[in-house]
Amino acid sequence: YLVPTCLLAQKTSVVEAMTSSPILPLLRVLGVSSTLRLLSALLSEDRVLLISGNPTRLAQCARSALSILAQGLLNWQHLYIPVLPPHLFQYLGAPVPYLIGMLSSFVPKLDQVKSDALGEMVIINLDNNQMETRGMNSMDIAHKVPDLFQKAISEQGMPASSMSCK
Repeated sequence: YLVPTCLLAQKTSVVEAMTSSPILPLLRVLGVSSTLRLLSALLSEDRVLLISGNPTRLAQCARSALSILAQGLLNWQHLYIPVLPPHLFQYLGAPVPYLIGMLSSFVPKLDQVKSDALGEMVIINLDNNQMETRGMNSMDIAHKVPDLFQKAISEQGMPASSMSCK
């Protein structure tokens, strides 16, 4: 008997779902430069908070970021909450790396919390493509979340490349 393939039980794992997620939503929202900064923050296991007024945008962009990591055969083994429910707000103070999406209506609540209680974090606003850091020393920001489009300076103080991307 021939059975249509749509009726066959397909086992999909979380890894397969992440690798098959489109990356275009993230690139459209942030652009290449900011997407690379987000990925460098994730690769260095920083605590990343995505903010948007649209829960669909939050979920798509968070999943897209993990999909890019999965393309390099890297799995995010840390805390991942695409859209943070209000009753789980205390998870922002977790002492582990995370990728959390939060609705912009909860930003005033975030601003009321002392920065020491939340620790170091990278905050990316998806609605207006702005990135900020909290709790990080200003001298360490360039090392923890590097801008991969800036000219890299080698340890000898010479430019690593004479080409620049615009």
